[in-house]
Amino acid sequence: MPDEQFGENYFQPKPGKQAAGYESYSEQGMGGKFDLIAGAIWRLCLKNDVEKKHLSDIRILELGGAMGFLSKRLTKLPSVASCINLDISNFATQNSEHRPAIQADMTQLPIAENSIDLVVSNDTFEHDRNTTQILQQMKRVLKLGGQAFLVITLKSSYKVPLPDGKLKDDSTHVQMQEENWWREQFLENGFKIKDNLITKAFNFFQSLQPKIKTPA
Repeated sequence: MPDEQFGENYFQPKPGKQAAGYESYSEQGMGGKFDLIAGAIWRLCLKNDVEKKHLSDIRILELGGAMGFLSKRLTKLPSVASCINLDISNFATQNSEHRPAIQADMTQLPIAENSIDLVVSNDTFEHDRNTTQILQQMKRVLKLGGQAFLVITLKSSYKVPLPDGKLKDDSTHVQMQEENWWREQFLENGFKIKDNLITKAFNFFQSLQPKIKTPA
């Protein structure tokens, strides 16, 4: 997943040079979606641990956080101490509205073992063929009892809607699979599935936790 695929034209395409249908990728254009995801993360992953187990100083890692719109919201959740926005795009991390923002590949996370409470990803896994390596990296950085919350675009809806109502393929979607395939990958790589919520659009929320996570 080379960085040059995800430059300025990917996130802020100029007229006539639209690359992937993300002309609305902005706080104004997609803020409602990020609010929805942040709320789901709180309810499915954090609320019980914070309110009943008194979990505090929560450290979150967002994979493919682009310009930081979701990371910014996650830092405002109760008991969250920090959220790292990690993305392959140099343009996105340099222009991120949230810090820290790190440019890195998901298959080689520059994050210490057993240091993250929650890994979050929104519409990112379909951009990388190296699913096994990414999941193993997630397991490595997660603490004992850590979780992952992923939003993934499914194969049956891989076309991007454009303003004129037409559909356009996103050429950067290189790992397009259906829900059952993703579930198998999670289970085979040592995660258990906590919750699954199919949306009415083209994504599904998947909340995961390592089946067995031993201290370092």
